Amino acid sequence: MTTEPIERPAAQHDQRRRRIRWLWLALAAALIVAVGGAYAVVRSSAATGQVDAATATGTVPGEASMSGKQLLEALAAGLTDAPADHRTGTYTLLHSVVWGQNIQGTMEIAARDTWRTQDGTVHYAEQRSKDNMPIAGFDPVKTIQAIQAQPPLIMDFTGENRTPDLALSGTGDAVKELTWYVQSSRQWQPAIARVRIDELAGIYMSQYVPKHMRQAILRALAAQPDVEFSHERSADIQGRAAIAFSAKTDNETITLYFHPETGDLLAKRSMIGDRLFGYTLLEPAVWTDRAGPQNPQPTPASTIIPTWLPGVGTLT
Repeated sequence: MTTEPIERPAAQHDQRRRRIRWLWLALAAALIVAVGGAYAVVRSSAATGQVDAATATGTVPGEASMSGKQLLEALAAGLTDAPADHRTGTYTLLHSVVWGQNIQGTMEIAARDTWRTQDGTVHYAEQRSKDNMPIAGFDPVKTIQAIQAQPPLIMDFTGENRTPDLALSGTGDAVKELTWYVQSSRQWQPAIARVRIDELAGIYMSQYVPKHMRQAILRALAAQPDVEFSHERSADIQGRAAIAFSAKTDNETITLYFHPETGDLLAKRSMIGDRLFGYTLLEPAVWTDRAGPQNPQPTPASTIIPTWLPGVGTLT
């Protein structure tokens, strides 16, 4: 995928849809900025949670000898259904947790539940640390425990504020269509590799991503002309098995943790050298009949890997 403007897909997209796409990605970016500010700088290890690829779930034949781009293509070709691919309710529920360092230099955490309909009606419930923690001795588990006692902040986007889900037509070149959406969202301005990767990963953070769109995102990542991905069997901070794809952009290394069968994005990590610059943990979307900002479901502290494990939570 290039940063040059491409021909608009022959579809029913008018100027209103183009404006909606810009608002949709702006909202996703605003979530990250509002939650994280400037992200934490902590030490981490790229090898944490490695899994033997020979016995791992969703192993792709020959994956050990593949390049990152080849494995992204192979993963896209063999995706299985995710639970949310079979609609069982009115709302899709998304859950994310972001650890970050604010401008005062202390650590904070925010967890957000999002209930949304496909027409863009959205209900948010966000819990965040009331008393930020000093960097020295920062413990992600304690921050999880801290926010569970905080009443959620409720936000609603309805009526004219709605931003419908991004949807692909299902015909023609899905990667080309997705590329058009992403480029139009930034009004055809050039973007560096890190921004282009963030744009694609950000789709998972704002809506349910159906199987054909997950395939398009993986292939769009593989098509980046100036990005080389490495890959390994790994696990996110919750211990969920994943295929981790890493790419170096300038002085930053971005790692995307994908479920090896469904292609759901489980986590996103940014590193500067051997220091962690940002971490976002995602739960795959599920369907529900209840829009429940009054009763958010926090990430249990017991599911977070204890911070004494190598490479997790060691701060300097």
